[in-house]
Amino acid sequence: MARNNVCRVPSCLAQELEWSVQNKWGDGMHNCLYKLSLAATLYHLWRERNFRVFQNKKVDPGMVVQQIVSDLRCCMSAWKNVKRTLSNQRLCQWWHVSWNILC
Repeated sequence: MARNNVCRVPSCLAQELEWSVQNKWGDGMHNCLYKLSLAATLYHLWRERNFRVFQNKKVDPGMVVQQIVSDLRCCMSAWKNVKRTLSNQRLCQWWHVSWNILC
C-alpha cells in the first residue's frame, strides 16, 4: 500500500487555527500574545518532532514547555510602547515581564 507523504494537520489544530484567524484581530497585547504563543508552540512541537524523527533524540515534555515560555517572555520583553492598561499590567505581572514595555 502506497503512503501519502503529505503532512496532515490534526482536526483540532486546524479548528484552532481557523478560530484564531477569524477571532484574533487587532494588535492588542492579549491578541499578540495569543498569536505568538500559538506560533511558538507549533515551532517547538515541530522542532521536537524533527529531533525524534531525524536524530533519534527526545526532550522531556516539561523542557519543551519551558522553552516555549522562555521564548514568549523574551519576545514580550522586547515589545515597546504597549498601552498601559490594567489588563496589560496584569499580563506583565503574570508573565514576569518588566512593566517598562508599557507606555
